[in-house]
Amino acid sequence: MRGWPVVLGGAAGAAVGFALAGREGCVAGAGLGAVMLAMSPLARSATRDPRVPGVDLGEVRDIPVSLRCEYHETGVRLTFEFPRSLRQDAELEVRLWDRRRKRWVPGRTPWNSEGGIRRRSKVILGQSSVYFPFDALVYDRAGSFDVYLGFFLQGPLGEERLFDQRDPCELMLGLPGKGSTWSYGQHLRPMIDLLMAMARSDGPPSPERTGAVMRILQRFEPSTELFSELRAFMRGEAPRPFELTCRHVRFAFPEHALAQVFEWLVDVAKADGVVTRRGQELLELFGTSCQVSKLELDDWLTSLDARSPIPKRTTEPPPPSPRPSTDRWSTRARAAPPRSSTVPVAAPVPKPKTPWEILEIPDNATEEETNSAYRKKVAQYHPDRVAHLPTEFQELAHNKLLELNGARDRLKKLA
Repeated sequence: MRGWPVVLGGAAGAAVGFALAGREGCVAGAGLGAVMLAMSPLARSATRDPRVPGVDLGEVRDIPVSLRCEYHETGVRLTFEFPRSLRQDAELEVRLWDRRRKRWVPGRTPWNSEGGIRRRSKVILGQSSVYFPFDALVYDRAGSFDVYLGFFLQGPLGEERLFDQRDPCELMLGLPGKGSTWSYGQHLRPMIDLLMAMARSDGPPSPERTGAVMRILQRFEPSTELFSELRAFMRGEAPRPFELTCRHVRFAFPEHALAQVFEWLVDVAKADGVVTRRGQELLELFGTSCQVSKLELDDWLTSLDARSPIPKRTTEPPPPSPRPSTDRWSTRARAAPPRSSTVPVAAPVPKPKTPWEILEIPDNATEEETNSAYRKKVAQYHPDRVAHLPTEFQELAHNKLLELNGARDRLKKLA
């Protein structure tokens, strides 16, 4: 019962008023006691309205909203669906309230604000998503936490608070981690791996492509120390295959639309000229990994001029063959009629990869170099590294391992 603090305050005030001033003071004491206790933190917690000093929740509404949770090894992604009547240019703010501790759930820098973790995302077509890394949350118990929503509007005169959602839904969290070393730099590393994979698509990254990655990185507003740390991380190799990195970025960065991330990849690919054939293959692989439709992917490639140029023919075409004789009395065989354009032509069979191409080593590699390359590839696709991922990732890693084992066996037989 949410009104029990008011009733309790009214009864206590009536008793005190009757004791001090008789029947006349009973009514006044009841009203004063009810008002005082209704404004206390006890009444606010009973109504599940976490109003704390220094935080103004503004106008409170109750609109229909549904929550979908997707759990990953690193965090949880919350997807909210609102009525289409909600303003599409609004910005959603998500905060977590611990009803047992009566406080906002705090977070690690730089997502901690006013004592609690806070994440923001755009509302697009009645839907918005945010991502909470488990290690970035600072909480000491497992259970359900209240999710509070605030809606803002970025105008020419600054930020305008529209309204707040009082009690939309609950979020279940497991046991908190011990000794977490989470940092904002670790959160940005999957995005850096994705961009640097595009920079290395045609060999060692050029200064122009590396500069494009650094300009994109500045959009995330890292500190000076963090920026130096991430620059050192850019020189290393990606720990995961490109497909898994694409899915990780899609999961952990919902505040950035896929079209925005695709545009960043195109900027890196075109930093030192036009998009190469390998660059276009990685762009198409990004769309496939993130479940972008073929029609939408073609539209992105066309609008951003991200298609690789078709190589020009360098050899002269063969001379035309002599026309057959039209003499009706000639005994030579007549030329065959031209093939109809409606006859289907079989697609060319792809050339199988050699063991050296699978292991990415030269043809004259030594046995030690072969074993080193094999161990390095197997470490990327080992079952223990993908055991926590969905089934499609595990099947992809399994097929890669079979291909690597087959390549090594063929090289042993050749030796």
